[in-house]
Amino acid sequence: MKSDSKLSVLIPARNEAATIADIINVIRSDFMEDTELIDEVIVINDASTDGTSVAARSAGASVIDLETKNGNPFGKGAALRKGIEASKGDILLFLDGDVRNFSGRFITAMVGPLLCSQNIVLCKPKYKRSDGATSFGGGRVTELVAKPSLGLLLPVLSQLEQPLAGESALRREVLEKILIEDNYKVEIALLIDVYNCYGIEAIAQVDLGERYHNSRDLMDLVPTAKDVLEVIFDRLITK
Repeated sequence: MKSDSKLSVLIPARNEAATIADIINVIRSDFMEDTELIDEVIVINDASTDGTSVAARSAGASVIDLETKNGNPFGKGAALRKGIEASKGDILLFLDGDVRNFSGRFITAMVGPLLCSQNIVLCKPKYKRSDGATSFGGGRVTELVAKPSLGLLLPVLSQLEQPLAGESALRREVLEKILIEDNYKVEIALLIDVYNCYGIEAIAQVDLGERYHNSRDLMDLVPTAKDVLEVIFDRLITK
């Protein structure tokens, strides 16, 4: 059944050639060609070197190719802003490009609350992370930085099991009130800012079951933890 709202899927991706086509194929076959729920899928290719752009185009996505900025990738926040600018949807669904067990449930569960209630402006997922063999909770930055900080400073958001999840469904009107932050600040800033503007009752959480993706090395998580702490310090400590 086609919704009256236009829905855009945005996937910021860097070196995700191994998984991006499978994700797009599910979206196109199940939600564009069959049910026509999704109006467009846009991949923002952030200076990939592994054929991500070719794989995404071949699978049928619109692709925005970003070159390096001063020799570095643009980063997730800047990539999302490019995608938002190019998109047409009243509802935007942000997805990660590295999920290895992507299914249609990622779409229906995430956009469902926004289609069913005008009072919901943001939907976030909860899930068990898995490497394909072992299931565990949130990532290391989630469990050691984000959740303890929110528990101390904004405990109402502690009910969100994956505050740093890359998946978010939101109404475009939200972007008239808040800014999509740079780099790894995106998810925690979005969550806190939506809460500050709309309240906890405007945020839904849905269960996606298990999510398979590759974990990063410990030292690669240092910039992520720094960005999360910077947002929390700015939003919750200095105010």
